Formats: sequence, structure tokens, C-alpha cells
Amino acid sequence: MIDFAPLAQWMDDAGLPGKREPLQTRFLSGGTQNEIYEITRGEHRSVLRIPPAGAPADRDNGILREWRIIEALDGTDVPHTDAVAVCTDTSVLGRTFYLMG
Repeated sequence: MIDFAPLAQWMDDAGLPGKREPLQTRFLSGGTQNEIYEITRGEHRSVLRIPPAGAPADRDNGILREWRIIEALDGTDVPHTDAVAVCTDTSVLGRTFYLMG
């Protein structure tokens, strides 16, 4: 189970939308590869992708690879989700994660 309390502070520090709004989370899916949560703060909604707690440490590299692809597609005509933010500081949620639109 993820303690999402530090996520709101990290989002505020990163200047993301919804500053100081209550953070709501909803588990969408997950398994051995990644867990996916809907994150809502005020009117802003995003999706968080994070490896499960028991996944090998190298799974964080996969998250960063996904992030680089999404970020590289920003500004192109290729259909893709918006890149919102990435966090490699494991003190926030225990693993590397990213937020996408």
C-alpha cells in the first residue's frame, strides 16, 4: 500500500496544478509490472505509474524509459498522453514514478 501523503507536497514543490487542493487517489490497475492510479487535485486529473513495492529495483529504469518516450512525443503530431512530471526521489513514494495526462 502506498502512502500518498508526501505526493501532494512533492506536487506543490514541483509547481503542478492543484496546489494546496486535497489529493484524491483511486487505484485503476496493477500487477507485476506497474501500478496505475488516478490522481485528482481540484480540477486537475492525471495518472500515476509506479512499479509495485516488490518489483526489482531495475523496474525504475523501465519507468524512466516510458517517461522519456512520452516526454519526447510532446509537441509532435503523434497521438500520446501529456507528460506531466517525473520523480526519481524514492523518499516521496518509495519508487521512481511519473504523472501523465
